[in-house]
Amino acid sequence: MVSVVVMAGYRKEEVEDYKHQLELGYKEEEFIEGYKPLKLLLGKPLIRYTLEKLENIDSVDDIVIVGEKDLLEKRIGGWLERHPKPFKIVDQNDEISDELVDALNIDIDNMPYNSFCGNGLKAYAATEAYERREPVLFMVSDSPMTKKEGIAYFIENAQKHMPESSLVYPIASMRELPAWRKTFHRKYCFLINDTEYKYRGSFKTWLTRREGFRISAMSYADPFNLDVNMINDMYSMRKALSKEVRERMSDFLNGFNIGFLLERYFVAKDLRISDIEKAVSDNLCTNDTRCTIMPITDVGSSYDYDGTKNELKALRKMMHN
Repeated sequence: MVSVVVMAGYRKEEVEDYKHQLELGYKEEEFIEGYKPLKLLLGKPLIRYTLEKLENIDSVDDIVIVGEKDLLEKRIGGWLERHPKPFKIVDQNDEISDELVDALNIDIDNMPYNSFCGNGLKAYAATEAYERREPVLFMVSDSPMTKKEGIAYFIENAQKHMPESSLVYPIASMRELPAWRKTFHRKYCFLINDTEYKYRGSFKTWLTRREGFRISAMSYADPFNLDVNMINDMYSMRKALSKEVRERMSDFLNGFNIGFLLERYFVAKDLRISDIEKAVSDNLCTNDTRCTIMPITDVGSSYDYDGTKNELKALRKMMHN
């Protein structure tokens, strides 16, 4: 059995930064205001697509949602009460407890209570897995095309890599031409697949035979054996280059040996999944554990909704097909 954390947090400053990025890079995009997990898509709140799949997976034990508690209870509280799975909502505005700070060695000065990592760890502390010091499945709340079968497959196979791995991260093996790449403004990452997870019909470059991948909407992780502060720094770099983040970036990049990875990817074109696994393991995994990157076939898990009209329109079209 597995506990699940569904990430439905919202930080106004991150949303404002994303809107600014859209204005700079994608001038044709129009950002849609509002609380994204509750945005209606084909008649139901976005987050319900994820919850409906989780409640129908036998291996899922309990589900904790972290976000704007009042809004979530108002919009989906009645729906949650009508379903048998144990659901719980954690308020993103709650502080990180001293107990959790000590248990996971959190650098509270650099991890805001309502940050992505702060929210995720608060929700983890509310799961049954936390009490057992076990891994948990983390899922985003804005990937409505993620399949129930894809989640179940990932859980089953990720558990096989525990406890040797403290992080199992799925990447979607693209099995189609990039028809939606321009719509979502996201390209594929082309890597040599040297894992045990290989699938027929994957999308490969004709010359290097590297396989196309996109990041997925879930991960299986054991926070007790991860450097949660480094993960927080990584996410901060992805979202906004604050002064504090810039000051810490140099050591972070050196630790990941970015030059080696970029040379293998762009010049030699022979970067392997195992190379990335090693870099992540060396920098994020503790207590002699490692990172496992798992190719999966659930292409839908690589599409999420970032808050623009074009993406909402694209998701509607894709879900109708």
